[in-house]
Amino acid sequence: LGEQVMQLLREVAERHRPGHDWLPLMGRPFAFWIILLNNWRVALTGFGLGIVLIVPSLYVLFVNGKIVGGVLAASHQAGTSTELLGFILPHGVIELPAFCFAAAAGLAMGYRWLCPGDLPRWAALVAAGRKAAPLVMGALLLRLYAALVEAFFSPHEKIPAPAKWVFAGLEGAAFGAYLYVRGMALSGNVPQP
Repeated sequence: LGEQVMQLLREVAERHRPGHDWLPLMGRPFAFWIILLNNWRVALTGFGLGIVLIVPSLYVLFVNGKIVGGVLAASHQAGTSTELLGFILPHGVIELPAFCFAAAAGLAMGYRWLCPGDLPRWAALVAAGRKAAPLVMGALLLRLYAALVEAFFSPHEKIPAPAKWVFAGLEGAAFGAYLYVRGMALSGNVPQP
């Protein structure tokens, strides 16, 4: 990652010392807007690169994973991994799948452009776009929710890290159940009572 990035990752790890309020309450609304705009920028970048070039979208996914892994390693070395996971998990459970959904929508459109099948390229791209649009819009809404959690819940120093882990687990279970039920409904395989 380079020495400059590693220094930044060490600073992020240090900021998660127990009881340290690194994002004061008055700064959280401003932080929300910065987080939200960044979340949307990253999601739309992954989507757009997937349509145009396919490989760079996968690279954006890889780079984000590398940065999160670097922060986790630095926090482990600093002894702040418990608090850092308490910060990352509540919003990350939703944020990371939402980015993958946006990138997958772009990749699907890029694939249809490269391999249009029996349709003309433009018609194949439009058909793929109709299917991708709800996925991208859903991903942007999920990133909005994740930004709210990241700005107002995740950094809250009064909530212990284990409580944040439980919240993330419940949130992830609810999200997984929604995806399962929605997938079953879309496929026509609705389970009968």
